Amino acid sequence: MAKHGGSMPARWARRLVLAALGAMAVLLTQLASGLSTGFTAPVSVQAASAARGHPNRFTPGPAMKSVNHLPPPPPAPSGPRPPDSGPRIPKTPAPATL
Repeated sequence: MAKHGGSMPARWARRLVLAALGAMAVLLTQLASGLSTGFTAPVSVQAASAARGHPNRFTPGPAMKSVNHLPPPPPAPSGPRPPDSGPRIPKTPAPATL
């Protein structure tokens, strides 16, 4: 029957193998992305071609105009206004059918 704690050398060997696998995974991802070799040309090209100035500051000017994508409102009805009528509730309750 096996011991519950396991042996110390096997536990440390397993941890060492897992640490080595993790380190290899990190190195392979860096090599695949090109960051460890200094390959950052697309990032610097995008940064150089970006617009200058402060993009989060409001600068009112002639380029700023209100944009309204809604259709124009319908014209008001012509003619006299109909008279106000009372509520449309019958004065006598309707008989309940059971």
